[in-house]
Amino acid sequence: MDERIRTPDLKKWGLKLRRVIETWRLPLLILALGALILLWPSGKKDEPSAAKPEAAQEAQATDMQTRLEQLLSSMDGVGRVELMLTTSGSEEIFYQTDTRVSGDTREETTVFSSTQSTQKTPVVTKTKSAPYLGAVVVCDGADSAAVRLRIMQAVSALTGLGSDKISVIKMKRQ
Repeated sequence: MDERIRTPDLKKWGLKLRRVIETWRLPLLILALGALILLWPSGKKDEPSAAKPEAAQEAQATDMQTRLEQLLSSMDGVGRVELMLTTSGSEEIFYQTDTRVSGDTREETTVFSSTQSTQKTPVVTKTKSAPYLGAVVVCDGADSAAVRLRIMQAVSALTGLGSDKISVIKMKRQ
């Protein structure tokens, strides 16, 4: 008896569905094509994203610290060296702009360069690294005043810090 009840219900439902499809055929076709287009692969290959400015700045600061550590450790009487530099803020990037003046209004627009993949990138005219706030140098030879003075002079010359912002400390023995 269940079969006789189910069969007419399915037929009624099928007829209703057929009427809806006949009535809304074009909008349903457009909707289906739109969904297909959205799901279609774009053909773009994933390009590696540009490094974040914070990561690039951190890498630059680490590179500067490493190079300065190597330089200081090669000085006579210094011995082992550990260095820490601190910076203020972040790197400042200046972009090329075109200025258009008409009457009292002045309009500036950023200049972009296009690559082969039609990706536009702003044209960088100059970058200004973040200023150093201070430096701490821990080394074996810091018990000598002459070595401390030479370290302060070298760090000051390379970072632009004054002697009041540079601290030279004796490294503990192992």
